[in-house]
Amino acid sequence: MKEKWMRCVGKGFTIYLAVTGLTSLVSWLILVPGDKILAAMGLQWRNWANMTLASLWLSGALLFLAGVAALLLQKIKGSWKIRLPAIIIAVALIIGVAQMALGMFIILVFGNKQESVVEWNGQKCILSEDHWLDTIRDWHAYHGWFVMGRESLHYEVITPGAHMES
Repeated sequence: MKEKWMRCVGKGFTIYLAVTGLTSLVSWLILVPGDKILAAMGLQWRNWANMTLASLWLSGALLFLAGVAALLLQKIKGSWKIRLPAIIIAVALIIGVAQMALGMFIILVFGNKQESVVEWNGQKCILSEDHWLDTIRDWHAYHGWFVMGRESLHYEVITPGAHMES
């Protein structure tokens, strides 16, 4: 027999909470401990993989919390004045997820750090270019779609009007 508070929760809502919670947990487990494992192997996440995992982690957590707020809202008895804080929290969390997802998309597509796979000194590398005040080019060893070498193979800074190489 289900407990009294579980009777108000439908199967769809239970699946929603499970999916958002598991998405957040799994992406965190891949991102944080995975980064430590990669560091021990001399590797790091590529920019797009890191941003994707971070956005899945945060959006899953925020949507899970919005679901919990909605569940608590069902349990609160009384007028709308009593329920208003829970409604505001749930709506704010959902708006936060939408803003974060849009922000991550804009950063990934239009961000100032671009990566491309290139050939450098006969080796397949990832060229990471950061176009903020100066153009910074960093070459890392290519290790697949998701990861790259942690140590830079070559580094150069291009300032407008002057060229420096190290």
